[in-house]
Parts: sequence; structure tokens; C-alpha cells
Amino acid sequence: SRSNQGHEYFITVFSPEGRLYQVGTFSKQPEYAFKAVKTSGLTSIGVRGKDSVVLLTEKRISDRFIDPDTVTNIFNISQRIDALLPDSPDQLMHPADARNIVTRLRYEAANFKHEFGYNVPVDFLASRLADYNQINTQKALQRVFGVETIVAGIDEEKGPVLYKVDPSGYYYGYKAVGSGVKEQDAVNYM
Repeated sequence: SRSNQGHEYFITVFSPEGRLYQVGTFSKQPEYAFKAVKTSGLTSIGVRGKDSVVLLTEKRISDRFIDPDTVTNIFNISQRIDALLPDSPDQLMHPADARNIVTRLRYEAANFKHEFGYNVPVDFLASRLADYNQINTQKALQRVFGVETIVAGIDEEKGPVLYKVDPSGYYYGYKAVGSGVKEQDAVNYM
């Protein structure tokens, strides 16, 4: 009955299995926010080398009248930091979410530079984005973002770094990472 499934509609009510459906878990059955990440139809990867970081993604143009040079999923955040959002503002799935994430990352980077006088460390920026994403899992009037973000850059102390931030606010550093519909295939290949 519908009354028994109330846990699916509220972010603070656990299901009988102990899961929050609006946020998701890292189990074999991802919930709503993680399913939204897979709907872009794109696969993206990031690879960290000794002295470089590479971000790769598919480029699909849904309308033949769109200029391909204006469509991108990789965004410059600061002088040494880029972000890859497999579901970008130029696509049609979750453009507001991706635009919000890119704007927030640029704001955090600029604010840090203004406040402290040097470029934001990449790990700090990834941590701030994870906190920002996680806050949306706690507020009833906000929904979780439907995008994953791969943040890459050349850190002044650590060198090349690569982070992946998911909709629930979980983030981790990687040597190589995949995102999108064929994420598992990309990870297995690497």
C-alpha cells in the first residue's frame, strides 16, 4: 500500500531496509539521485599522471542546428582547476543542477583567492563542493543535485590531483575515475 512507502518521499525517513531513497547509498541498488547521474547517456573519465591530469568525455549534439564548438562538459574553474560534469548546462537532462555546481565552484575558488591571496587547493575545493552537495540531503525544501562532478587540477603542493564528488556529498581522490552510463566499463578498462 502507498502508506507503507512513505519513506520514498521524505528525506529524513529511513526505509525498512535502513536506506534514504532520496539520497542513495553505495550498494548495488542506487537510488533516485544516483539514477539521475546515469540518465545523461554520456561516459566521462579522468586520469591522473605524474605531471598532468586528463579529462575526457563524449560530445553529443542533440540538434543539428547547435554549433558543436559551443557545447562542452569541461569547465574552467580557476587558473589551475577544471571540472567535468557529464551532464552539463549545454545538455538537456539537468542543466540547472550542472550550472549551479559550476557557478558554486567558481565562487568558492574566487572567494578563497580573495580571502587568502593564493589559489584554492584542489582538495579544499572538492571538499567544499561535497559539503555543498551534502547540505541538500538535509533540507526538506531542496532536492539533491542530479550530477556527479570530477574536479581536476595541478595543486601547488600535491601536484596533479583528481577528485570525484557525488550527489550525496561523498568525495575521494583518484588515480583514474569514470562517471556516467558506462562508468563500470571505463573503470574496468583502466
